[in-house]
Amino acid sequence: MPLSVTLAAGRLLLVDDDPVILKLLQRHLERAGYSTLLAPGGLEAWALLEAEPRACDVIVLDRMMPGLDGLGLLERIRNDPSYCLTPVVLLTAASSSLEMVEGFQAGASYYLTKPVDPSMLLAVIKGAVAEALGVAEIRDQLREEELGLRLLVD
Repeated sequence: MPLSVTLAAGRLLLVDDDPVILKLLQRHLERAGYSTLLAPGGLEAWALLEAEPRACDVIVLDRMMPGLDGLGLLERIRNDPSYCLTPVVLLTAASSSLEMVEGFQAGASYYLTKPVDPSMLLAVIKGAVAEALGVAEIRDQLREEELGLRLLVD
């Protein structure tokens, strides 16, 4: 089965303090047809998200990073109207049941542990992108309906 995908969306923000992991993820995901943005930490990722609303469709996030860690960044994402519905994949070495529960309680959509199987990574990313497309479609429909209601009221 080919690993490439056809995408109408697929902009991924990859956040990890390990430059080797970032490059490996970038190479693997771009070969599969996704476009990527890289951030070497939570603070850099947050600055990018603040500077450009809708910069990405899916965020792939390490949990353990210096400065603003993954759970701290996830909290900011979930509290921001521009990104609160963005699918977030925690990709981390933190693999205990308690750590996974904490990740989901913090708002992670998906949880993968390192080292990650490439086919599992692609399957999860494909699902996350599909989720992002569904949310975007619903937002577009709501905007159209809101415009229609405004025309009726005016």
